[in-house]
Parts: sequence; structure tokens; C-alpha cells
Amino acid sequence: MLGASALVLDAQGAVLAGEPAGDVELYERVLRELADVRDRGEHFSVGRVDERGHLMIESVRVTDAGGGVIAVAKRDRLTPPEQLLVNHAASLIALDIGQSQRSRDVERAVRATVLSLLTSGHILGAELAGHVHGLGFQPDALVAGVVIDGLPDPTQVVERLERVLATRGIPYLLGEDGPRLMLLFAVTQGGRTGPVADAHEGVAEKRPPAAAAEQVAGELADVARQHGSALSATGLGGVVSLAEADTSLRQAHHAARLARAERRALQTHTRLRLHALLLADQSPESLRALSALVLGPLQESDRVRRGSLLETLEAFLRCNGHWETAAAELGVHRHTVRHRMRRIEEITGSRLDSAHDRAEFLLALSARRLGSTTGSSS
Repeated sequence: MLGASALVLDAQGAVLAGEPAGDVELYERVLRELADVRDRGEHFSVGRVDERGHLMIESVRVTDAGGGVIAVAKRDRLTPPEQLLVNHAASLIALDIGQSQRSRDVERAVRATVLSLLTSGHILGAELAGHVHGLGFQPDALVAGVVIDGLPDPTQVVERLERVLATRGIPYLLGEDGPRLMLLFAVTQGGRTGPVADAHEGVAEKRPPAAAAEQVAGELADVARQHGSALSATGLGGVVSLAEADTSLRQAHHAARLARAERRALQTHTRLRLHALLLADQSPESLRALSALVLGPLQESDRVRRGSLLETLEAFLRCNGHWETAAAELGVHRHTVRHRMRRIEEITGSRLDSAHDRAEFLLALSARRLGSTTGSSS
């Protein structure tokens, strides 16, 4: 009716509607203008004129439900009646956004409640299919659990994570657990236990389910690090049936703990080493006690002598017992490493040429890392 191009964006800049559809140039033009005007507050109306014509941007505000903008671009200046039409359109869009946001809030609460009931044992895995069918999960879906740890404020990334999954048409559950976020998402659906061809039937897209799940988890981990915390750690559980969903979530929790201890963005349960699996269910107190039992004498020696025995032991084991490699990593001469390793053997009574003693040191060092990073978040 106005003979113009129009675009409606939500509060995060996602396109809700556009005429004509797919007008990338208008979208980029509006985003550039918004970068300059957002500091004016929640309510604003801006007009711009350049070689492409006139652009009007009107804020759309919805009480307690976010908002967005409506942008209209036209070669000629909008007449007063046309500007009035845009103002009326903004009011109608506000009503629509408000209703949509309230619907999303209800759906978000349902997803979080179902996930909480599952992890607390109030819903058994065998019963889960009946509770999530209305959220897009098919009864024969294969799913994977994800836990994102180390987020100062998990709510900051919820909407962005939801957008990643919704854009790809992936059914999911999502909820908060203290400083963590827990997710369960469909990997394959439609009765297929292997790769699926249709992206709307899951996320495998001609790839094995485990690889597809890892790709999605990687995208979620990237979002968490970019918009939540650069130190966030994401764990991915195994791909399982809905009946075993709680198992995948526990696996994801274990993987996230190790990812945080090793400062990794993403760790998958299928790639955890045996020593990590053995320690996964231990409390922070038990982990620290195990570490102190084996490493306590070395820590005490380092404290008294201001030494580096513990650091040297870690480097030596990490370098598979190669003196020169460990020395280069530590920035010391190889004879220094040899001398420190003899001191470690004297203090602990262990022998580093013994596979049993090396395994004990590896377990103790892993327990130390896990115990130091999970005390405040487990």
C-alpha cells in the first residue's frame, strides 16, 4: 500500500517478517542504523535519507516481553498519513509480539519443567516420550544430552541457544541448573537409527548420529563462549533413545566437568579416557582427598622450597616420559628435569619406570584438576 520495502525485527535483530522477503540490503542497512540509535533508550523513531532514499525506523515495545523495530524504506519521503500508518502498524506488531512472546515463555517453562522432572527422577525415561511428543519429539527419536558449565548468568545465552536449535528445526528441552544449562535435543527421528536425509527429521543430515550430535554441541559451545563466558565448558553425552535420556544427561555432566578442568570448549563423553570415567562420579571433597593422598608430599615440598616438582611431574607424564620434550616445555635443561624426577621418587616412594605408579600419578593429577574446578559448581 505504501509502495515501500518493510522489515520487522525482534529485540535481538532476528527477522520476523519482510516485504519483499529476503531483502538483505535493507536488513544490513537497518542493523547499521540500529547500532547508532539503540543508546537512545527503549522508545525511538528515526528517519534517514541517503542515495537509496528515505528510511524510517520505529521502535516496537512490549511491556515485560521484549520488543523490536519496524523499518520502512522508500524512494520518496513518507507522507504524514503514511507515517501514521507505520505508527499504527508498530502498535499492531507490538500486540502480536507480546502474544508470541507469552507463548514462547509458556513453552520455555514447559521444556524446563519436563527436563527438571526427568533429571530428578520424577519422570522415568520410559515415560518421557509421552511428555515430549507435543514439543516435537517423535517416540522413536534418538537424543543427546548437553551440559554447559561455567556461565556466570545462564539466562544471558538461553535465547541464543534456543535460536540455534529452532532455526535448524531441532526439538529440544532446556533448563537451568545453578551455574549450568542442561539441554536434551533430538538427533534422529522418523524411525531411522542411522543417518537421516531430511534436516527437518533431525540433525544427522547424512552423517552418523554421533557426528551430527557433536556438530550441534559445537555450535552451542561456540554460542556459550561468545555470549556467556569465554571460560564456559560444554559436555556432550552419548546418542541414546528417549528411554535412556537421563543417562546421556549424566554423561554430559561428567564431560562438562572434565572440559572445565582442562579448559576445553567442548568435551564428548565418548572420548573420555578411562581415568576420567573412574573419577566422574566422585564428589569434589573425594577428589581433593585422593589428590592429597598421592600428591600431598610434593605439594608440601613445593610450598616449603618454592619448588616446581608438581609442575615437572605433570609435564613429564604429559610428554610420555620424554626428558627432552618435558625440559623444552618447562624451559629448563633436561638434567634439571632428571634431578627433579629423582626428588619426586624419593619424596613419594614411587618409581616412574613403573606403569602402576605412573597410572596412580595420572589418576591423582586428574583428581586434582577436577577437584579444583568443581568445588563451587557441583
